[in-house]
Amino acid sequence: MYDFGEFYQIGEELSQQNDEAHIRSAINRDYYALFGESRKYLVEIRGKKYLTSKNGIHTKVCNALMFSKDSTEKYVGNILFNLT
Repeated sequence: MYDFGEFYQIGEELSQQNDEAHIRSAINRDYYALFGESRKYLVEIRGKKYLTSKNGIHTKVCNALMFSKDSTEKYVGNILFNLT
C-alpha cells in the first residue's frame, strides 16, 4: 500500500503558510495520512481484508477502530470520526 507518511509531510509544509487555503489543505492531507495509515494497519497487521474495498471505506475504517477492544485503536477511530 501507499506510504501515507508523504501526505503528512505535505500537510506539514502546507501548514507553514498562514492563509485559509493552505491551512484547509494541510488539514485535508493530515486527515488522509491518518486514514490511509489506519486502513493499511487494519488490513496488513490486523488482517481485516474486507477493508480493501472502496465502497463506504471511511465509515468502515472508523467503525473498525471505534469498536475495537484496543484503547489506542478506539482513540484513533474517534479522531477519524470527528474529522469526517
